[in-house]
Amino acid sequence: VWQINNALNLQYGLRWDVPRVPTAPAYNAFFTQSFGLRNNSTINGHSVLEPRLSFNYTFDTTRPTQLRGGIGLFMGATPAVWQSNPFTNNGINVTTYTAYNPATGGPLSSNPYNQPKPATNQPKQTVDLLSSNFQQPTVLKTSLALDHELPWWGMVASAEISYVKDQDAIYYQNLNLGAPTTMGPDGRPIFYKLNGNGTICTTSSCSLANANPKFSSVMYLDNTTQGSATYTTLRLQHPGDGDGFGWSLAWTHGRASSVSPGSSSVAYSNWRYSPSVNPNGDVAYNTNFNVRNRLSGYLSWSHKFYRDYRTSFGAYLNVASGTPYSWVYGNDANGDAVYYNDLVYVPTGPGDVEFTSNTSAQLQQQFFNYIKSQPGLSKYAGHDVPRNGSSLPWTHQLDLRISQEIPGLFEGNKGEVVLDVYNFLNMLDKNWGQLPALGYDPQTRNLANFAGIDPATGKYIYDLSRYADANGNYAPQTFGLLDGVGSNTSKVLSRWSVQLTVRYKF
Repeated sequence: VWQINNALNLQYGLRWDVPRVPTAPAYNAFFTQSFGLRNNSTINGHSVLEPRLSFNYTFDTTRPTQLRGGIGLFMGATPAVWQSNPFTNNGINVTTYTAYNPATGGPLSSNPYNQPKPATNQPKQTVDLLSSNFQQPTVLKTSLALDHELPWWGMVASAEISYVKDQDAIYYQNLNLGAPTTMGPDGRPIFYKLNGNGTICTTSSCSLANANPKFSSVMYLDNTTQGSATYTTLRLQHPGDGDGFGWSLAWTHGRASSVSPGSSSVAYSNWRYSPSVNPNGDVAYNTNFNVRNRLSGYLSWSHKFYRDYRTSFGAYLNVASGTPYSWVYGNDANGDAVYYNDLVYVPTGPGDVEFTSNTSAQLQQQFFNYIKSQPGLSKYAGHDVPRNGSSLPWTHQLDLRISQEIPGLFEGNKGEVVLDVYNFLNMLDKNWGQLPALGYDPQTRNLANFAGIDPATGKYIYDLSRYADANGNYAPQTFGLLDGVGSNTSKVLSRWSVQLTVRYKF
């Protein structure tokens, strides 16, 4: 710390991280021959220098006022599990064969080291690798804030803006997609096999037409500088003095983007759970975790009614814009052998796309009417939607806490009884305090199915048969509650709950 004068001080520092990886993945010479890359790279010795600087300036004013800020390079927690994937999937340690015969059963030997190998289904190698220049993820963080005590009731007003820029973010690619066989009318690369008449074969067996048949997925982890976040916060608070009321109310507006969300421990899942137009594109979209607007606040009150034993009450409010989600095709639209991760093209109206022959005129019109009714679709008419370009409904939750200190068994000891009511609004009304959700990760919503490209017109063909209800009306995928999605079924995030805590302090 450098105290320049009574008003200004600087804090500065330098951190140096030097990773050591004593071993490397087993080298796969056949992979190097096929793709021209080595599969045994690690981050060993890839050091990172992280300088930081912050300041605090106190103004010579009647009421306390300070300006604070800083800038620095920061490295997050080391993604060890991502770096371990190349050790597991090197194409050598494990060989997978598939054989299935419902009539006679699959071939099986009691000797695990001498299993029969099917002649017609040769094994494919699965390979994960790091770029030889891969650096651990780092971001450049900057912030600037102003705090000022107001002349009323000890209130403090604050304004803060922070900016985060990716320096070495993660970027996953599948190197075994092969060259595209054609391009969609929106410029989307298509990897399906083409039929002799120029139409696209959209069955799963026709995907990845030009991929290397000796390999399945080849997941390549590299760095990207695409991605950033900006957050602005306005806060008004009365901290309180330990007895009586204290409160705070803050509004935060944020925008954040990334290329790869990094939400999985497995390389392939990190790639496939990134909805896109170009599955290997180095393009930053809205992040899965971005909350555009948030209003948060608390109200607390405490008093000692009896001797030194405090009674406290607290209420905590959180109002936030909904979780972002992506509109996608309900199947594999580009032939990369992955469903539900292709961002949808939004037609401008009748005639911009074609439909399968079993699609009624009524269903088509309802489809276009629905697009017009959804801001997250209508504003992208004639274009592909961006990842996480739409949002679920706003959420509103309120938690309450009541605590009471009680005498202890010995001098200087105290007991405390705490009652927490989580999601109090849901206790008042079962439809309040709910957290809507679409799926596990990422949050995607199906608009239509891809049925090919008309070679005569060059237009997309959409299939709406899965999106018609019992009466033949267009009914796209709806959302449910976070509690009922994936691994969240045991949680009570959309339901109220009560927790009673008894603690002894000595």
